[in-house]
Amino acid sequence: MNMNSTSLVAFLHNVKKAKEFAEDFNRAIKKPILKNYINRLDYILNDFKSSILFPDDVRNAVRDEIESDVLVVDAIVDRIRLLNPPQREVIELIMDKIIAGEEILFVDNKENL
Repeated sequence: MNMNSTSLVAFLHNVKKAKEFAEDFNRAIKKPILKNYINRLDYILNDFKSSILFPDDVRNAVRDEIESDVLVVDAIVDRIRLLNPPQREVIELIMDKIIAGEEILFVDNKENL
């Protein structure tokens, strides 16, 4: 995805997170108090999926982002915060390699003990 994709992805994640939190609130109180807001958030997400303002590759990437589990990003960040600085550097190196398209192989050293 391009076209300042970082901002677009952040926007989509926040809209989808807002929808998920609103749905969670409604489930918790067992009343559809936020139904109208959820419908508006759905409209925004659905509009992005089919918007003619974006080229096909961006629209497809938008669909993938909307269908993804947006809460996993926060969960990853929370776990990274628990690491010490050298461990975070290793994670950053791994992420850079994945983004560059390199294959990452993990070896289970327990078998060699």
